[in-house]
Order: sequence, then C-alpha cells, then structure tokens
Amino acid sequence: MATLAKATEKTQRPFLRRCMRKVEVIRSMHHPDSYLKGMVRNLLEGYCGRATAFSEQREDLVRLFSLIPEISEEEIQSALDSVELFCGNAAPILRNVCNGSYLNKPEDASSIFEGLHYDALNYAALSSSVTLLHEFIARYNFLEQTRSGSVSREHVAPLVQRYSAELREASKLYEPSNDTFDSDVVVVSLLDVNLDQIKVVPLVIAKSLYQYQKKRGRSNQNSSVHLIMDEAHNILSYSSQRESEYWRDYRLETFEEIVKEGRKFGMYLTVCSQRPADISPTILSQMHNYFIHRLVNDDDLRAINKAVSFIDHASASMIPVLPQGCCVVSGTATSYPVRVQVDPLPIEKQPLSFDRDLSSAWEVSAFE
Repeated sequence: MATLAKATEKTQRPFLRRCMRKVEVIRSMHHPDSYLKGMVRNLLEGYCGRATAFSEQREDLVRLFSLIPEISEEEIQSALDSVELFCGNAAPILRNVCNGSYLNKPEDASSIFEGLHYDALNYAALSSSVTLLHEFIARYNFLEQTRSGSVSREHVAPLVQRYSAELREASKLYEPSNDTFDSDVVVVSLLDVNLDQIKVVPLVIAKSLYQYQKKRGRSNQNSSVHLIMDEAHNILSYSSQRESEYWRDYRLETFEEIVKEGRKFGMYLTVCSQRPADISPTILSQMHNYFIHRLVNDDDLRAINKAVSFIDHASASMIPVLPQGCCVVSGTATSYPVRVQVDPLPIEKQPLSFDRDLSSAWEVSAFE
C-alpha cells in the first residue's frame, strides 16, 4: 500500500506503518467501538489549549467524521460551524456560539461539540468495515500528530489523500477474508478492471498465493500452486510509462522472486503473451519450457533468441512462418526443439478468441 500511495521512505512510510499497526490492534480488541469512541473524545478534548489548531483542521475534521456511518456531512459541517475561535485578553480559546460555552478544560468538549453527538455515533459500523477503519485511523493520526507537531502537515497531507483514494479503489475489488485457497481451479478475469488496477490485481493475487504456498509448502511436500497468466505483457511489462519507476520495480521483483524461488516451495508460473519483448528479461530467462507460436516482430524474435539459449537456428527460422495452431516446443521437457501441431478444441469448448470471418460479417465475397 505504501508503494501504491507513493509514500516517501523517511517520513510517509513510518506514518503509514503506524496507522496500519494501530488498525490491527483495534481489530483484535473485544470492544473496538468503545475504543474508537474514546479516541474521538480525546481528539476533541485535545483542542483545549490548542484552539488555533482547530481552525487549521476544520475541513479535515469534516472528512474524518464523514467516515462514521449514519452521520451526514451537512450535520458535521453545521456542528463545526457553531464553534469559533475566540480571542480575548488571554490565549485563544474555542467557543460554541449557540450555547455560549467555552473550552476552558478538556471536560468542556462535550458542550463545545454538542452538535456532533460524538458519543452516540455508530462506531460499531466503523470498526466492522476494514476500508473505513483504515482511512479513519490515517485521518485521525494525521489530525492528532500535526496538532502535536510530531509530523509536518505539508509532508503527510498528500499521502493521506493518495492513501484514501487507493483504499476506496481497493474496496471495489477486494473483500478481506480468512478463507484459504482451497479451490482446484480459479479463473480471474480482468476484462472490466480499469487501467490503474490491471497491474495491481494480479500482483495482489500472486503475492497472496506465494505467501500461502511458502507456508504450506514447508509442511506439505506434495502441495503445489500453478499460476497461469494470459496476456502477460500487460502485467509484466518492463517499459510501462504510466507508473513510477519504484512501483514498476516492486511489481517486477515480486514476480521475479516467484519465478526464481517459487519452485522449491511448489509455486509455478506460466506466462502467455503475444509480445515477449515487453516482458521482463529476467522472467523470460528463468522459464524452463517454451511453446513458441508464430512471431513476426523483430523485437519479439530477438527476445526469444536471447532468452531461449537451447533453440537451434533451424527452429528459430521457422517461427515467423508457423501456421495457426503450430508451435515450437523447446526446453527441459524435450531433448531438442520439436515442432508440434495443436489440435483445435471442439467449437463448443473454444474460448471467445477465434479469428472473425469478416467476409461473412460484411457479406462480401473474397477476392479471387
């Protein structure tokens, strides 16, 4: 998540790490809603003696409270608008213009912020939603730590916004679960996944499977996981310009670790691609067996010739002219490269990836 949110190493990552640890502590409690209620009370009582901080954080408080279910943003805004910064002869102090009370001591917070009804808010619903809880803790820590001066607002505010956006995007795709990977075959389609997540979803799946199999593989030598990635150039691209260099390296290094170290844990990777030149050379070079169909692009041919060291010149020269369904098999499974013709599946079992008959579709006859 730190990588996705582009968190800097020295300031933002430690902040994010503290937030995530706090979420785990809260989720392990028997009564997390009571703890969250106490946190909010402490936050509001903490404006006693720091009244100017309230003016700076008013909009951030609206964002924080709007994460708690069953309270509208209009109610929050109205409650906070009734609180003003009063500057008398002494230090600035908060005052509720509706009831005339002042925040002279922490216990006065309930009267100053009476419009929020913060003791009666639905903290149980907040604690039961993992996504809302993560964002709530991040925004809460941001308010508390910028108020105390332990972190700089300018350094952390952009991270909180990016982190919140990533959490909300993730909530559309993932659901936390304690279930294990016990299905024999699982097919995950990325057809409706947007471009921002098309590289993230496979990474999450691959890393989760790898961590699961590393633990299982040590105790069960007969267990294995086989991850097959179609259109792999969209996922393992080395030259993508739409992402930061750090994120690209993190993504590729994860898959490179699987392809280099996974075999001893029983984790295997199969990649299918029409553009091998776009795939990380490290991943290509670590493959044990290759099924090479027709390729005509010079970059793709060079990538194959460089990665497949045990393919001979005669077999390599056939690649640009291979007919449909025909491939050259080369690797540890065969003693030498073999040309193989793959029989087509029955029409009712074929995937929807066959070539379209445009002549029939356009109702025109072929040129003689």
